Amino acid sequence: MTAGRGLVGGLVAAAVIAVAAAPPSAIAQVSGPVADGTFAGDIMIDGGFITSDDRFTVEYTLDGTGPIEVTLVDGRMDGTFDLPGSGTMIGTSPDGAFTMDGTIDFRIAGTVGGPPGAYRMEATYDSTTQVTIGAGGVTTSASDTASDRASEALTDVIVLCDYLLGRFDLRIAQEIEGTGMLRETISGLFQATTRYTHEELAAEIADLRSDVNAWAAEGAPYGPELAWSEGMDLVQRSAELQQQMSEPSPCPNDARFVTEVTLAAQDVLGEMIDLYPGTTAIPAATLALASGAIGDGAANPAAAQALQQKMQVDLAQRFADVDFNNSDALIDIATTARMIGVDSFQAEPAGPVFTPGDLLLLTGAGE
Repeated sequence: MTAGRGLVGGLVAAAVIAVAAAPPSAIAQVSGPVADGTFAGDIMIDGGFITSDDRFTVEYTLDGTGPIEVTLVDGRMDGTFDLPGSGTMIGTSPDGAFTMDGTIDFRIAGTVGGPPGAYRMEATYDSTTQVTIGAGGVTTSASDTASDRASEALTDVIVLCDYLLGRFDLRIAQEIEGTGMLRETISGLFQATTRYTHEELAAEIADLRSDVNAWAAEGAPYGPELAWSEGMDLVQRSAELQQQMSEPSPCPNDARFVTEVTLAAQDVLGEMIDLYPGTTAIPAATLALASGAIGDGAANPAAAQALQQKMQVDLAQRFADVDFNNSDALIDIATTARMIGVDSFQAEPAGPVFTPGDLLLLTGAGE
């Protein structure tokens, strides 16, 4: 597939093929003993992306689930997977002169294996796209097929007790990168176990990741207020799942889920701050701590620290813009600061320094 094949070949089919074939990227490193065993479960993709420019906007969705079986012996991995799926493409132009309606069918199948630290994925992939394009009152239909192979590194697989978990980010085709895309990856996961337990919890986490993908792909088209509210709802769900997983278990099997739930909360909170500066307030800080996205004991300490620093910078900007006559805002900033580890603020480069306690005193709510 090349960009020179026109709209269908370069923008549609190439996008689908590259999404299906792109290699998994690193996920959070989690320490833990590698357990020998044969694991069976699912590998899945469920998400989408949007491209948009002055001429038209195209929304893509991809959805696929298939079996994966993996054997681990002394840390060496040998396994197979088969991931079929389908998707849609819907395109429109601002003036309605251009429309596109298409379907995608793909299949990725192959093996995973190798010694610890050198796991690789060897896969073949096939896809078929069918597209109907309307322009100037003329409707044109086209189809395209492609097949290829990929050999890529598979990194940071998590194995804890009786469970195997992996998360991967699929890159979208280079042919359409930079064309108004809201994001350049689609996240997926595979999860397998030597015994069939916690199916409902696994399904809830898969649904959470699917909804996070959808929220990130949709971005601002639904308006900042609604998108912000939906983002907070996703972090709330992460916090509720963390609470559900905090109950004692005879085997630390829930650790496979803790990381994925934490990653979902970190993804949403980080993107919310980028899209909606000023997000860092008491509600966001409360959910960030409850979901394990920040704070001591977070499942992904490096990502937790990065998110906490981003929240601290966002809060510092809120302080720089605050009206000192707004007591509610000062109380929120002071309380949030204590929650996310901000010791002080400086009003301006050479101005006075205020601690959270100082801000509370200004409002009459001080200690």
